[in-house]
Amino acid sequence: MSFKELADRCDRCKRQAVDQCYHHDVCYSITTEKFLEELDVVLGCYHERHGKSYAEVRLESKLKMDHMQVNKSSDVKHVDFSIEHGSPEQVRQYAHFILRECMIRGIPVTGTVTDWQAALKCCFLLEKSLDMLDLVKQLHESGRLNVPLVEVLENLIPCILHLENCAKEKIITSILRAGFNAHNGPKIGFISNVQHCIQCQVLGTETKPSQWKLKYSQPADLQLF
Repeated sequence: MSFKELADRCDRCKRQAVDQCYHHDVCYSITTEKFLEELDVVLGCYHERHGKSYAEVRLESKLKMDHMQVNKSSDVKHVDFSIEHGSPEQVRQYAHFILRECMIRGIPVTGTVTDWQAALKCCFLLEKSLDMLDLVKQLHESGRLNVPLVEVLENLIPCILHLENCAKEKIITSILRAGFNAHNGPKIGFISNVQHCIQCQVLGTETKPSQWKLKYSQPADLQLF
């Protein structure tokens, strides 16, 4: 284990005349002014890249980018909307919406919708950084000259419980989708079997079944019966 000596020691070790200091900062504080300098630089880069201030973009944009949103793949206003599983009308609606979001940010609209999504995600990383820096600006204006770094970073880290739930939901969804695609016969039969299994074996019993339902949508080209 490394240690610090002489002037690099912590105040406690200096007071107690300890020659080798093994204390290390875990969540040190940082001055808000240092963050504000970074904010000015990033805002300038954003304006230079998009030809518009971030405040203007945030006011006009309707795009959802929360990676924790459960139904993001089916939400036509989310950057992660799945055009592969959307209906023709949803894809048309989404293409029009995502085109508008790109134009708001001055992003070239060449290529496919998937290319536009990728460009917006890159833009989102910068916008998320600006949101974090704006938070520090608010702390500075409230009179706080120093802020624990962890207090800023925790706003960028998803709750581990939510992350675990989303991972499990993804696993279960993948298993159900694979079973649905491999099922021979009427697809409604697979849905009924899954519902009965969950209602009577997982969440309830044959005599006291639960009220759980398997939600699904029916694409235009799929016959459930």
